Amino acid sequence: KDLQERADAFSDVVGFMPRIGGLLIDGKPAQFWYAAVSGNYFDGLRVRPALGTLFTRESGSPVHVVLGHSYWMKHFGGDPNVIGKTIRMDGVPAVVTGVVERSFRGTITAVEMDGYITIEDYGVVNPDSQRYLFRNRKARGMNVMARLRPGVSVDEAQVSTDVMMQALATEYPASDQGIVA
Repeated sequence: KDLQERADAFSDVVGFMPRIGGLLIDGKPAQFWYAAVSGNYFDGLRVRPALGTLFTRESGSPVHVVLGHSYWMKHFGGDPNVIGKTIRMDGVPAVVTGVVERSFRGTITAVEMDGYITIEDYGVVNPDSQRYLFRNRKARGMNVMARLRPGVSVDEAQVSTDVMMQALATEYPASDQGIVA
């Protein structure tokens, strides 16, 4: 959130955390490799839906799930009626809202995600994360990617980010001292 709000060198800052869980689909359990992502994840990465809609903000409960294209093909046979389907994710009610385009495999090298939920919805699936991730500046589980603003060089972005990180270290010395980006 600090990077999204303060990093003027970037047009988009997105976050993601790889996770593993389980889905219950029509009474059948299935393993589910997914990413809990910032609400602007798909917009920031310029990803479009193959089907349905991709979230742009948190949903609450039921949790909104966006499926990876391969997972959709393998577990739902490419059925377009998957949109709006009620499933359970780690025991929590969820609804499928979209499927990513075939070319998008995720942002984890060599791993294609089965699906995506927002970080806020991850707080519904895993309530303990509310305390640990959302209220603890020392929590460092989030991977972050940023898109340079047009006309900003990598060197300029690094200088800007260094200044911002130093300001955060001054504001939050107990948690942000020594953090570099």
